[in-house]
Amino acid sequence: MRVLLVGCGALGGAIAHGVTKMHGASLVVHDVDHAKAVKVARETLAPVVKTLEEGLAGADLVVEAASQAALKEIAPKVLGKGIPLVALSVGAFGDAPFLDAVTRLAQEKKTRILVPSGAIGGLDALRAAAEAGLDEVTLVTAKPPEGFGLHGVHEPRVLYEGPAREAVAKFPKNVNVAAALSLAGIGFERTQVRIVADPALKANTHTIVAKGAFGEMTCRVENRPSPENPASSHLASLAALALIRRFVSPVQVGT
Repeated sequence: MRVLLVGCGALGGAIAHGVTKMHGASLVVHDVDHAKAVKVARETLAPVVKTLEEGLAGADLVVEAASQAALKEIAPKVLGKGIPLVALSVGAFGDAPFLDAVTRLAQEKKTRILVPSGAIGGLDALRAAAEAGLDEVTLVTAKPPEGFGLHGVHEPRVLYEGPAREAVAKFPKNVNVAAALSLAGIGFERTQVRIVADPALKANTHTIVAKGAFGEMTCRVENRPSPENPASSHLASLAALALIRRFVSPVQVGT
């Protein structure tokens, strides 16, 4: 299976290294900053393409690891060719018209948009619980201040509290997990998010609380920051690799 990776920053680089070790997958890389793509290509011995159109020729799967703006630009082109798309910058789906448009396009072209779980857990259980109806879903994301680009913070500081839709717009590099949670559960308006910068923390922490007809669920994940980028959790790249491996493998586990 030929995998086109779009976005060769810290997250994309980590994914590229993982895909090259994956049985049944071959990698091609692309970035609008061609120098970044060349660097990752040298490290992984993967071919590099200068244009998205060149990369789409023969691609079986496209992985976006660039930005919300990049996802909005490439998604129609990828899906329009009937190619499945793994979207990491899922905060872009907080834009309801964009989500509606790409969903319709994927249906029309008989392809799929795949969203990794990112730095959180429990999405399988949440999707299952949603079948019977969810009353509330709350996400508390707490990170060391440096993960938000803050310095000189000596006490826990609440940076945001409110609906997920606004959270993913205000913190596009930090809370893509809120978008994934919203898509799996009760939507961007009803999913509540609290974002906290806490100098006492050594790990990026995400806590999900969900209540509904199924009962109650609490899922807490403490992530080590990505070695390349403290704003991202190490688990984010691992989740993307797990999804790609699941796409490649003939055996799938989980809902």
